[in-house]
Amino acid sequence: MKNRTITLLLLGTLGLTALAASFPSTGNADENAQLAAGLQKWLSTLNPSKHHEKLAPFAGDWNTVTRMYFGGPGSPAVESSGTSTKKWVLGKRHIMEEHKGFMMMPDLKTGGMKKTPYEGIGFVGYDNYRNMYTGSWRSNLGTNVISHTGSMDPGGKVLRSYGKMDEPMLNVIGRTVKYEMTIVNKDQHILKVYDLHAGDDYLVFDITYTRKAD
Repeated sequence: MKNRTITLLLLGTLGLTALAASFPSTGNADENAQLAAGLQKWLSTLNPSKHHEKLAPFAGDWNTVTRMYFGGPGSPAVESSGTSTKKWVLGKRHIMEEHKGFMMMPDLKTGGMKKTPYEGIGFVGYDNYRNMYTGSWRSNLGTNVISHTGSMDPGGKVLRSYGKMDEPMLNVIGRTVKYEMTIVNKDQHILKVYDLHAGDDYLVFDITYTRKAD
């Protein structure tokens, strides 16, 4: 039974459903029933669901405006612009975002701010087994991977998720962060990022996505 479990785990990892379905019977009715039920449960998690459909408004080509609040919520925003392309990948199981632009970053030489090229790649999808939305982000301004999980409000307008972010300047690992993506309409959505370690409404930055004109 242990060997069968390991084999099925490998098959599941590789996504070889045909091989898993044809895995030879043990002749034990109870084990075969458990195997069939397990395979069915696994197979039911593989395809896009109604939850994935709620991500459709994010697909498209977008102009972005990022506002950083270096002085905390309510302080003057430091703005930067860019573009993003969000598209379905892997059989409409995930939305992939590719972002290019610049960010205003502190300049240690002058003490002011300087324009810094910025590129990032992110994914958002829905995990049918865990029943939650998942996301991740990578950029050219770090070697880390940001991950977060959450849920969509019943109206399908606000995707709210939580994750951890390190803060090397403060020697802190794993600050809790809230990501709130609000769909304003079919041509605009806004991402707001909050540092929950500093406060429930401590807004760090926001990004407004406006659909490019055809």
